[in-house]
Amino acid sequence: MRDKKAVSAVVATVLIILITVAAVTIIWQGVNLLIGDKIDTQASCTKATADFSVITSQGYTCYNSSAPGSARIQVHRGSGEGYELKNITVTAIGGGTTQGSQQVADLLPNTDRILVIASANVVDGARIAPTIKVGNIEETCPATDPFPVPLCE
Repeated sequence: MRDKKAVSAVVATVLIILITVAAVTIIWQGVNLLIGDKIDTQASCTKATADFSVITSQGYTCYNSSAPGSARIQVHRGSGEGYELKNITVTAIGGGTTQGSQQVADLLPNTDRILVIASANVVDGARIAPTIKVGNIEETCPATDPFPVPLCE
């Protein structure tokens, strides 16, 4: 009789351990699905945001106050590695507020594009916000810090 009770206690202990391991595995799978895509998206956003710049050295990027307030902004996309680009939104800013924006969907890796953004006010900077696709999720990444936009000469 004592042997049977001892076996029952061992079986019960083993079952409790197995149930606990199964529960932890199921919970981990759910948590991993929830945060896994977010971690991938965040890493891809970091790569995408760092991949874009505004080129001011070639003279194309400038604010023209005589042509009814327009800013030309030369945007450069780097290698494009580590993310799938859907589009970018280039925002012209002046005095700390948005003056206008333009969306571009077909900027290939290692290319430049000159955008003309109309503005009623002075434009002194530009930000770039890429929208990327990670798996089935489209995410608009945080905009870059402002790039300077000088006056046209």
